[in-house]
Formats: sequence, C-alpha cells, structure tokens
Amino acid sequence: MRIAFDIDDTIARFTDKLIQYAQAFDKQESKTKKGIVDYRKFITQGMFDWTEEEQEKFLEKGIYKSIPLLRPETEAVGLIRELKKEGEEVYFVTARGHDGYSKISQTKRWLKEHDIPYDKLLAKNEDKSKAIKENKVDIMIDDRKICCEMAEKVNCLAIQPKSKIVWRDKYNTSMSWREIYEFLLEKRNKKRIIESYPIIIDTDVTNEIDDEFALAYLLTLDNVNIEAITIAPHLQLLETDINYPKNVEKSYKKALEIVNLTKSSLKYKVFKGAEGIIDYGELEVSEGVKKIIEICRKHDKVVFIGLGCLTNLAHALILAPDIADKIKLYSLLGEITPLKLTPEFNMSGDFPATKIVMSKIKDKTIFPATGFSNLILTKDEIKLHVKKDNKLMNLLYDDFVDVTENKFGCRYKSMFDFILIYYLICPIEFNEAECKIKTDRTHILFKKGRGTNVVCSIRPDNPLAELLSRLENFKSEVSE
Repeated sequence: MRIAFDIDDTIARFTDKLIQYAQAFDKQESKTKKGIVDYRKFITQGMFDWTEEEQEKFLEKGIYKSIPLLRPETEAVGLIRELKKEGEEVYFVTARGHDGYSKISQTKRWLKEHDIPYDKLLAKNEDKSKAIKENKVDIMIDDRKICCEMAEKVNCLAIQPKSKIVWRDKYNTSMSWREIYEFLLEKRNKKRIIESYPIIIDTDVTNEIDDEFALAYLLTLDNVNIEAITIAPHLQLLETDINYPKNVEKSYKKALEIVNLTKSSLKYKVFKGAEGIIDYGELEVSEGVKKIIEICRKHDKVVFIGLGCLTNLAHALILAPDIADKIKLYSLLGEITPLKLTPEFNMSGDFPATKIVMSKIKDKTIFPATGFSNLILTKDEIKLHVKKDNKLMNLLYDDFVDVTENKFGCRYKSMFDFILIYYLICPIEFNEAECKIKTDRTHILFKKGRGTNVVCSIRPDNPLAELLSRLENFKSEVSE
C-alpha cells in the first residue's frame, strides 16, 4: 500500500513547541503581554491578543525556529519504520514551504536526523488532494479534519490520529497509533488476498452483461491463480421458457470466448456446472462441482467468487462437507437494511442453495446489491474506450449494446458483479461492517456473531475508471 502521513501535529507535536515559542514571543515582543487569552483558539487566531503585524512577525520567526526543536512521537515513528520494513510505501504530504516560513531542506534534515524512513516528500501542499490523487495514495493519515476531507474527495481513505489539541475537529473516529497499525494490517492483508490464494470464479456469464465485464476484468489481472471457472445455472432474463441446460451451454461458450481473448491457457479450466437449481432429492454431480471439491481438498484456503446463484457450491458442500472451512466466500447477495434482508436474484434464484452455503461457510463476505447501484456505465461511456485492435473491448461493447439496448431498451447498466473483483484488489476503498442483523422467517441465513462481513458501499469514480482503463489497454491474445 502507499500510505501518506502529515508531519506537523500528526507525527510530531508541532503546536506544543510553537505555543512555547509564542509565550516567549508574547513576553518579549508583543505590546499587551497578556499571555494566553483563549486556549480554544489557534495561536494567531485569538489565543493571544496580538495585532496582525505581531502575528506575521511571530509566524516568520516562530515556525522556522520551532521545526528543528520538534521531537517525533515514538509510536508514530515506530509505525512508519515497521511499515517500511514490511514493504509498504511511505509518503509525507505536508503544507510546509507553501507560505515561505519553512524550507523543504529543513524538513529533509529533520527526517534524516530522527531516522524516519520514507519514499517521497511532497511539500507545499496546502490543498493536499492534488498530491494525493497524482501520487495514487491509498491511505492518508492527518491530524486535521479538512485534510481528511480533501483525501476522501479523491477516493483516498483518511485516518485522523487522536489529538490533544482542543480546537481540532474530529474526523469520523480518531485512532491511537496502535489502532492505526492494526487497521492498516487488516487492510493490507485483505488487499493481498487475490494474489495469495487460488481462485474459483462461479459465474452465469450470459445472464447479465456485468458478469461478462467482471470475468474479463479478472482475467486481465496479473499474478492471480485462477484454478477454475465454473458455470452457474440461471433463468435467462426476458425468456418465458425455463431451460437451464441451454443457458449453461450458452454461458460456457461465452466464458470460453472471453478466456480465449485474455488468458487462453485457462480454456481447460472452464467447467459446466449444474444444469438446474438445487433439488433436495437427487444430487447433480457436474464437472464444475467435482472440480470445486478437488481444488478445495488440494489447498488450505480457496477464494470462491460467486457471481451467480450458489448452486454449484451448495452441491459441492453436500457431497464434501469437509471443504467448508477451506473456502473464503465472496458473493453478491441481497439488500441488507437494519431490520431485514430482502432478496436479490443470486439469492432467491436458488434459495435452498443459498441457505446451505450460508449455514456451512463461516468465512464469508457479502455485497448487498443496492449498495452499488451508483456503479453505472452507459453505452456511450464504453464506446469511448473501444479500440479497433482490442478484440476483448469490442466483444464487451457489442454484448453490452445487445443486452441493454436491444433486450431492455436502455443505454446503461450497473456493474454489480465487477465490484467483487475490484474489492479483492483494493479493499481499502470500501466501507464495511459486520453483519449482526436478525433475519425474518424467510431469510434464515445469518446469525448474530457469526462474523459475516458486509461490504456496504464505495464511491463510483475509481472502480469504473479502473475497469474501463484496464480493459481498453489490455492486449488481447487469441488461441487457435
């Protein structure tokens, strides 16, 4: 991760040192010599009874003289050293130097004297949002509420350390340095999930167009170990006949088509799943179900990405209950409100399968569909990224038009399914919560204290830009 820190009043108690100098300045150089008038205000904004000329004179001398005397906070420096040791990138984003009172060279000397490691110093940033965005900072740690808000506006996660400064506005929940470290550790571990475990992606790829975009996006990523692509059964939207086998065959062919344009070596890892929703009578042992069991028994942990009904996984769990603890499940399910859980098609499309999976797998992360209804792409937006020599993007664009415009008569679609893949790459951009709701008598899926993680929401700018950029610039390969 790329983690940025502010300096003054974040990793060093700058205001404390400046107040000491201000008290000496007040006694020696102010006209009134009243001392501190109001502790609740900043030094030059009412703490002392100074004229504008005295305030300017104090700032000119005080800031430059105070910086070399600062002592960094031990826990903050310890955190930074630990992050660097563990391979993270550390940036400092500071306003120092923008007003001429401090010099960048002075800050560099201070960091070196106190043996504080870092990758880059970004100074003269009174508005930090530009530097954060240009340098693709993942997390910003800053003592000021306004700076945290600047970071969040450019889709950077912001953390405010606990402060004793009385006039500091709190930003969300401020954290101790130990809490910050534990939080960063959790985020980092989640960020590496997609590269750390073998992956099974279970998809009904022709059910809706966002399934195609999600599968294509996953297949364009490097350093991921895709063990299997299994095809889930589904009802074809807008078709009156229920023909699961036909839909599975259609999805299978489309998955192969996308694989051939991205990672053709994986064409032997695409498997047809169950050709109907789960039945409590005879079990359907498809190639996809057998492969799920085989992969889970081969590895200690497997990431299972469920983009459709959970039929295949439910069959696998009935046949091989021992694999339940091997699976880290990520699935788009229903809408969660504080009072109840309401159905979304991946859940209600095969509800018995959903009940089996949710009751047996403990390590699960779910994505309420309505939490990502703002992730909308239009036909015109996609067309801007289509290139003649990009076979993958041309395929996705043609299918997008066919599904949304020709079948539904609209020019846009929410990219629900893609968000599961993006979460596994960049979880720090999401808001999350532990599921502790009591469900109604229909949806007996989650119990309080089971630890189900709920991914609630994300701003739409970053993920959609990343999706289109990656697909546009991907160099397709075609197998014979």
